Amino acid sequence: MKKLCATLILVVIFNLGFGFASPTPARADTFDAILDVLDAVSTYALVREMIKKTEFTMQNQVFQETKQNFGVSRDVAANDMLHRIFTRVGVAPGNEEVLARPPSYFIIPDGSINGFRSIGNVIGINLGVFHGLGFNEDMVAFIVTHEIGHGTKQHSLRQIEGVLPLKVVAQLIAKRYGEYIPAYQLQLAGLVLLHIRNSGYSVPFEYEADNTGFEYAVNAGYNPGGAAAAFVRMKLFYEDKPDLLRALFNPRTHPTHQQRIENFSSKLTAYSGNNVTVNGTAVNVRGRLLLNARPIGARLAEERAFLVAGNLARVFHQSPRPTEPATVEFGTLKLAGRTIITPVPGEPSAEELQARLNAVLGFPAVAPGMPAADKPKPLNSHWIEL
Repeated sequence: MKKLCATLILVVIFNLGFGFASPTPARADTFDAILDVLDAVSTYALVREMIKKTEFTMQNQVFQETKQNFGVSRDVAANDMLHRIFTRVGVAPGNEEVLARPPSYFIIPDGSINGFRSIGNVIGINLGVFHGLGFNEDMVAFIVTHEIGHGTKQHSLRQIEGVLPLKVVAQLIAKRYGEYIPAYQLQLAGLVLLHIRNSGYSVPFEYEADNTGFEYAVNAGYNPGGAAAAFVRMKLFYEDKPDLLRALFNPRTHPTHQQRIENFSSKLTAYSGNNVTVNGTAVNVRGRLLLNARPIGARLAEERAFLVAGNLARVFHQSPRPTEPATVEFGTLKLAGRTIITPVPGEPSAEELQARLNAVLGFPAVAPGMPAADKPKPLNSHWIEL
């Protein structure tokens, strides 16, 4: 701001000169224009303070206004899932900053896969996120935590320079009647929200929200492959339709879907201790092919590859060198008690995957006639798949 004011002063001196003669009409016009700019700078500083006040003291008002503007979906399954995600993420160890300022959230009755976080710490998630991702909570969670990440990293406040350019401030000058009232602050918050939705954050902010959201979701126990799987799905829907990309997926201010898939894939690999990688539909463990995933229903093969890899990554993160071999229980491959995959048509059987995985891990093959499914279940086990 100081640099801008100093620059404007130099502009005044340059245009008006150092003489004391009365300004010509042209110079008078220039002087008035400069005063308008200075007035705009003054208003801009005031608006910045208003934005901060709206962000930190008017959450409920913004929440009610936003719901009124966008509508609210009462879809029971979607609302239950969203509440469950926020609850799990908020109480997870390592996510303490999420509840330092708990977000207000709701579901928008819009069919596109999209969401936003507004000034005032209000998060809106489109109903299309749930339906478009097949109500897979591991995938939906990463869309939600991405928006939470925008809030905890205060991207809206850090991006005010882009959200309220001087041309917008110039329009606000005409509306400056004495003291600002709460209703006007809400109107301003709506303007900021609209601008954020239309122009998006910057690419570095999007990566920061992606990476922060990844940590929040994984800390809450969600599948670390869910993030990449979600963007595989969105790439299918939107990659060739840039006119449909809004806000969260605006290609001018956001990484491409493929870039985000690659980023999340690398984070999954790192989380696994570099034991698990995904290449297209291929899931590799310690550099050896375990599975070429196949599609099932509406679920894409590449989505399934990341979800299977995420299950493996969780095991290796907790136990880099598993002490017990993989097992098969009722057609499902398990490792360290965690479900890895239930094969679908076109994929190797659970027993074949078991043999491949155990070979990689250095365990002997299961003896004929002694299937792992016959292993007694431990006492006091709920045997519930979450």
